[in-house]
Amino acid sequence: MRLSLLVLPLSLLAACASEPQLPDPATPGPDPAAPSPELPGPSGPDGPGQPSLPPVARAGSASIGLAATSAKVTLTRMSLDSPASEQSIDVSSGAARQLTVTHAAGETLAITVQDAAGKVERTGIMELGQLRWNAAPRTLSVPRDHGTIQAAIDAADAGDTVLVAPGRYTEHLRMKSGVRLAGEDALTTILDAGPNPCAQARCPALIDFSEAQDVVIQSLTLRGSRTPRDGCADPNDPFRCSGDWYTPAIYADGHLTGPWSFLAPDTATSALITGNIIEDNDVGLMLYFHAHAVVRSNIFRRNGSALVANHFQDHSLVANNVFWENRRMAVGNQAASLDIVSNIFGRTTYGANIAFEAVQRGRIRCNIFFAPGPLTATEDDFVGDPGFIDAEHGDFGLRADSPAIAAGCLNGEDIGASGGPMGEEAPL
Repeated sequence: MRLSLLVLPLSLLAACASEPQLPDPATPGPDPAAPSPELPGPSGPDGPGQPSLPPVARAGSASIGLAATSAKVTLTRMSLDSPASEQSIDVSSGAARQLTVTHAAGETLAITVQDAAGKVERTGIMELGQLRWNAAPRTLSVPRDHGTIQAAIDAADAGDTVLVAPGRYTEHLRMKSGVRLAGEDALTTILDAGPNPCAQARCPALIDFSEAQDVVIQSLTLRGSRTPRDGCADPNDPFRCSGDWYTPAIYADGHLTGPWSFLAPDTATSALITGNIIEDNDVGLMLYFHAHAVVRSNIFRRNGSALVANHFQDHSLVANNVFWENRRMAVGNQAASLDIVSNIFGRTTYGANIAFEAVQRGRIRCNIFFAPGPLTATEDDFVGDPGFIDAEHGDFGLRADSPAIAAGCLNGEDIGASGGPMGEEAPL
């Protein structure tokens, strides 16, 4: 099959009028769409050098407005107590145009609404009982409405979309809670650090969503971010220093502001990062401390280290991505709980596709490892040539004779970036 780059919506749809609610997907019932099987994962204490936050003891619920064209809702649930699970709900034949979903205490819930053709209509992260989807979201266009991307982000309210026209931009962005940042086309909407991005010991990332909640970053090319060699940080060792020393393309620090921040957990950090091309950076994405993310359907290529969880101590999902020709490591996991499911790893030139340090939690399942580094794959992973259509020219689809097709992973679906509930939205 041909896997095309995920092109996400140009604006978020307004919620429709309230009608009878569909069954809660978290409650057993006649809904035929069952969650992906969950396996018990290993557990252990938090990583070194950082205090643990107290557990969040509040649940919540949210009502999702569905458009007339909405056909499927995919829920991704993450918790430190169990592996990530995904559930797809067919809403194409339902009369209700509102779907109520529940959120368990201490759980992060990513929500994706698609139409019958698989196009994403709405996305968001629900955490701590909050979901920042408003009934009448705005679209703030750059450069038509605002001269810079940051000016549009600053002017946006929670639930609004900042839509960036094709072009090359050299800004360093700070995200706000509930704002969706989207390029019109990931292939042509480029955020570039420039030839000499920063000479200081601590430099700004291209996109920083620290202290922001329910952020979406989609359909952009992010390139050229460099970590200075002065000071503590070493671009060849993304675990040497604390995360705030590095300069990745996307960064989030999950520490909360102020000495008494542990008493106010509502400021937890979370994002959905999807449909992007993250290339030619020293570090592509760094999650530091308790910064949650769902990292789905991106291409990470030619980075020093593609995705790094630095002193992470929390949970994130890495699914349906392509990691290709990264130099040191594709995924660096330090004291983290990462569920690494249905990805493609290939041609990591030095080090490992997945590098571990300190205590590990989370599962690794249903991935393709092509010419892998030192990693013991699980029985659900595929190691070897998966039969790509034309990887040399960016086509990571599987040929009809590929041994990874319908290989029995995740209910008999394909292994790799085309597997799982969101496999049809996999990158290139």
